[in-house]
Amino acid sequence: MTVVKILSFIKSLDIVKSYVYSDGGLVVEAQGFSKEKAEELAAWIPGLARQAEERLRLEHPVIMVLKDPEQELLVYQENDEAVIAAPEKGAASPLLKAMAGEGPRCEVCHGDLSQAVIRCPRCGAKIPFTADKCPRCGYRIDYRRCPYCGTVITATGAKAGLPRFFRKVAESFLILDDNK
Repeated sequence: MTVVKILSFIKSLDIVKSYVYSDGGLVVEAQGFSKEKAEELAAWIPGLARQAEERLRLEHPVIMVLKDPEQELLVYQENDEAVIAAPEKGAASPLLKAMAGEGPRCEVCHGDLSQAVIRCPRCGAKIPFTADKCPRCGYRIDYRRCPYCGTVITATGAKAGLPRFFRKVAESFLILDDNK
């Protein structure tokens, strides 16, 4: 996974409104943060990541969750580049898995689902494929379509174990995001 891929993934989600992309401690691109806050985060992250590497003997990339008083911040840093994202409340866990590249694969076509995106059937928010429920509205999502082969599967990539009739009903209600 590269910083540019992580940034692209974060920008595709509706549940992340604020992010900073930095290189060498300088802001390259930012959205949702004030200019001062973006510059502060960009300057602060390389030193923090270096400390984490030294103390915990981490290898690149460094992936962290920081609890800011106002929100959780997800940090992905590799070499001098970093992405800092502020997801909506409750969205940190599936995003963290996606940033770490620890996503499942489709049982049928073996497509990598770690950075796949689905739409919530209730509110329409773009969310990580691996989310069990929508972080925005709380709707539980048991089944979804594989973005590669279209098979109805679970968040873990397992083929849905539904009787044929119920599978047809589920397929008719699943919303696909054709605009990746």
